[in-house]
Amino acid sequence: MRRKILVLLSSLLSAVAVAQTDLGMWNGIAFEKELSKKFEFQMEEEIRFLDNITRINSLLTELGLIYKPNKYYRLGLSYRFTYRPENGAIGNRITLSNEARYKLQDFTFTYRLNFQQDFTTKDPIEYKIRNRLGIDYKINKHWEVGMAGELFYSLYYNRNMFDRYRLKWGVDHRFNKHHSLGFTLIFQEEFNVASPDREVILATKYKYSF
Repeated sequence: MRRKILVLLSSLLSAVAVAQTDLGMWNGIAFEKELSKKFEFQMEEEIRFLDNITRINSLLTELGLIYKPNKYYRLGLSYRFTYRPENGAIGNRITLSNEARYKLQDFTFTYRLNFQQDFTTKDPIEYKIRNRLGIDYKINKHWEVGMAGELFYSLYYNRNMFDRYRLKWGVDHRFNKHHSLGFTLIFQEEFNVASPDREVILATKYKYSF
């Protein structure tokens, strides 16, 4: 098994090099606090690397509040602070999140619609509409796997169009009701732009729920 994983990782890195795709890494730690049966508070810290994981791209802090009126719908409001060490740029993001979910035995199907506003110290305000479809499968009480696809629509200057898609595959391990660790492989690419970026991202996230 270990040899197969190494071969798969080696093949992935070779494909990245051949396709001139940047390899990035996102490492995060998240905290979740259930305030009541319908409200949940979330906080996350993350560090992101790019240029084949050779330099820091950004440091992120995000705070959010989730409202769960029933088992089928979640409404969220979050704020993200971003700092880019290379040029000292500071970014701010406000996101209104709408998520519908349906559980069928061990499968959970989700659709998420996000309305997002980004503004930084160096760029004007940008708006995004993000559509995401996902499916997760619960193997047992400790392991869960999933995949998702997302499409970005940007409103920026006079550029109002779909300009990015993202694909994700991941696995989560829940040690107990408080601690979990997730590993995700992300592929994203721009389109409808002059010089599109293409990235493969290895993401890890530790989550503590209390």
